[in-house]
Amino acid sequence: MYTSDIDCLSNGAPHSKESKDFVNLIDSIPRSQEYDFIRCYVTSDLFHKVANLTKNIHFQIAEFVSIIKQESEILATLIESTNIYRSELSNNDNKDFHAHFEKYTQAHYGNLFSNFSEYHYFDEPFELLNQRLQRSNIIIDTNNKRALDAGCGGGRYTIALKKLGFKFVEGVDFSEININTAKSKQNNTEFSDIKYKIGNVLDLPYEDNRFDFVFSNGVLHHSESIEKGLSEMHRVMKKGGLGWIYLIEKPGGVHWDTIELLRRLIKPVDPELARLTLKLLGVPSNRVFYILDHIMVPINTRITINDIEKLLVDAGFNSLRRLDRGVDFDRIEHLKKIDHDNDAIWKYGVGEHRYIFSKS
Repeated sequence: MYTSDIDCLSNGAPHSKESKDFVNLIDSIPRSQEYDFIRCYVTSDLFHKVANLTKNIHFQIAEFVSIIKQESEILATLIESTNIYRSELSNNDNKDFHAHFEKYTQAHYGNLFSNFSEYHYFDEPFELLNQRLQRSNIIIDTNNKRALDAGCGGGRYTIALKKLGFKFVEGVDFSEININTAKSKQNNTEFSDIKYKIGNVLDLPYEDNRFDFVFSNGVLHHSESIEKGLSEMHRVMKKGGLGWIYLIEKPGGVHWDTIELLRRLIKPVDPELARLTLKLLGVPSNRVFYILDHIMVPINTRITINDIEKLLVDAGFNSLRRLDRGVDFDRIEHLKKIDHDNDAIWKYGVGEHRYIFSKS
């Protein structure tokens, strides 16, 4: 139904050959610690190049092909140089990320969420959420309503829900690091009445029919079961309540193709080493989060429009509405501006899966 494979290797993408060559080169890298810097450097370099390329929404897919080829040449040179000067180090590459995904996911996001600036923590999430709702002509009744941020991370969007107007807001996350970060931001602020709790989105620690609005923003695609997560959202939502979900789209265009290529590249690297290496390379803290967000988390599932809508209906939701607008940098916005481009699907996929739905 859904996948975490590298789509562009098999879906006929115009950059398929170059991507396969890049993956073959990745798979040739010895799995030992002295190659970790190479993996981190190329991850940062390729991510930045693709991000800069896609700032021009009318970029040519041939330019992306050229970047992949260029990065393959850089990677090959770095591998050869390291092969010449490598020393024997112990192999620290036997971690099974998926077998211990909860521990790694908690640590990964716990460290990332704790490094936001005041603006990126308190203001940016509300601005993004509010603009996406306004541009899609969605009005949510927040008057005297109770909202849940299911998978709240460090509390950024939990605060956004409070700023949106909900009277009662609660956040739940399975990472103690994240919950501690969220609670630490409450001191001497107008958000001190937000309630945070440690708990799993696949087994929410709340009674049935508690919330008027259940918000899950980029969470369930990192879990072991999207179905179970939606079932839990339905259980804790009141009849007549609303839900919001964001899941990764499939097909996802060059952005998600790049993410999956880099996941293959950086998988053997310890997450803390990756964070420190990117900082040493001069990457700002909020940018480190943006780069490593999906690249280092163990599970990163992508799903089609048909499949996500089937899952929502199967979970008992109705009145599904996929947001057709976003903020300026959203892929859904770019698609509107290049709707006559034959390469649109390869560039931006189908746009972000953001849905509003209800429980009758």
